[in-house]
Amino acid sequence: PGSHVIIVGTHRDMIPEELFSSVKKTMRSRVNDMIYRPGFPKDISFAEISCVGNKMGLDSLRNKIKEKIDDAKLRNQKIMGEMVPASYLELCDILEEEAKQLNKTKSNLKLVRGRRLSELMKKAGLDQKMDRVEM
Repeated sequence: PGSHVIIVGTHRDMIPEELFSSVKKTMRSRVNDMIYRPGFPKDISFAEISCVGNKMGLDSLRNKIKEKIDDAKLRNQKIMGEMVPASYLELCDILEEEAKQLNKTKSNLKLVRGRRLSELMKKAGLDQKMDRVEM
């Protein structure tokens, strides 16, 4: 319910220009009748596009998507565009490789112990003490 939804109408090029405004209004009205009920997202946008020829409406759709991504928040904090230290990304890659190695073992218990995690963190350039790593 808290998600943003963009309803995309395709085949914009198939509608004659003189009818477009009327067809657009009718389609939006029909969709609105279906979605404005409890349990449906409240933040809804519309885009009409064509994927042939001059690709009408694609730039507008891209801008709507970018706006919604830029405005996205989790617990009132923006979630996109945040800077992430390269060492964190390196640690992520190292942990993914470690997980692949663990999956090759016969053990049912696949975990990284504290000492091994410290070694992996140092390898990623994270030598400072950390109480926990959240991923």
